Amino acid sequence: MDRRLGWIGFFYCVALKNVIQPTHPPYGLTDAAQNQLDAKETKYPQTVNRCVSFNAMKNHAFDLLLGDVETAILEEKLTALFLTNPIHDRKHRNPPRKKSSSRRLLNFHKRQKKHCF
Repeated sequence: MDRRLGWIGFFYCVALKNVIQPTHPPYGLTDAAQNQLDAKETKYPQTVNRCVSFNAMKNHAFDLLLGDVETAILEEKLTALFLTNPIHDRKHRNPPRKKSSSRRLLNFHKRQKKHCF
């Protein structure tokens, strides 16, 4: 039963990702967090971490859809979660990369890489 509920939550998160966090305006739930990050004076501009926002939406999918919690309270909670680990947007940064062997790259993609949508 728990496994099935996990997949249902994942399905709703993926289905609503384009509604909640689209890539073009209006941005959805991440818009308030992004506005707060834009207002900060930092050396590099910051953006909302997509992995953090995706995980927060996945964990709160049932609350978003079926919960009795008020929407404003849930949006404030999600906005606080979106601000936890922002990404520094450093354009024009091109560090030199080391050349890895094909065997090593295959091992990384098979066993170590964590996929985030």
